Amino acid sequence: MRLFERFSNNEKGTKATESYDSSVAANEASAAQMADGFESPEADLWREEISRGIYLFPVPITENVFDIGKQIAYQDPPEKKVKQIGNFIVSHSPESHQNQHAQALDFLVLDGTPVLAAADGEIVDFVLGNSDYGSSEEFADRGNYITIKHSNGEFSQYYHLAYDSLHAGIKRAMRMNQRLIVRVGQQIATTGKTGWTDRDHLHFVVFRDLSPEEMGKQNPDELVQWKSLKPQFEGLEEKE
Repeated sequence: MRLFERFSNNEKGTKATESYDSSVAANEASAAQMADGFESPEADLWREEISRGIYLFPVPITENVFDIGKQIAYQDPPEKKVKQIGNFIVSHSPESHQNQHAQALDFLVLDGTPVLAAADGEIVDFVLGNSDYGSSEEFADRGNYITIKHSNGEFSQYYHLAYDSLHAGIKRAMRMNQRLIVRVGQQIATTGKTGWTDRDHLHFVVFRDLSPEEMGKQNPDELVQWKSLKPQFEGLEEKE
């Protein structure tokens, strides 16, 4: 489930109200594919879709996480699209968060922040052997990540992880040839600048596989097998 590898190959804690409106990104992606009042099947494919699962935030809520997020957001160059979800500052990259990536979220947290499993599941894919990063797309497939499959058929992926930061308990299960089962809230790694990035953050995405019918709506030269979902977070209510 190497989402970012596919991207580069295919175009190359209190209750709070969610104020992040990811429909803006989805609408922008769709608008670019409309002509003469007709919307292409592929544009329809990337319309906003809400996750079925309810997910925990993938990083801990700390006393100063909001202020840290603001500091990261406005470092030079400042982030172009910044919103708040709960206690967190998140950004939306207009360069990389498009089409199948439209619902991805960048949690602006410092390197070394614990990364938490957002729901119960099984680790089905990971890469943690990279150590370099850069601000251009050529670094897109050099990042470290973990992908977890959940019982509802959805997946969550955690990208920009520190080198060799897989949690010790998971490493122990690997040595014993056990399935890599994780529980919601369990630490799985730590954040670190790897891959396509210019600042500290965790790239988090919930996604599902596409059906054969949905696959048929795509440009045959740029096929992908999944689409991102707008995650529902535990303890948050949608703002009308």
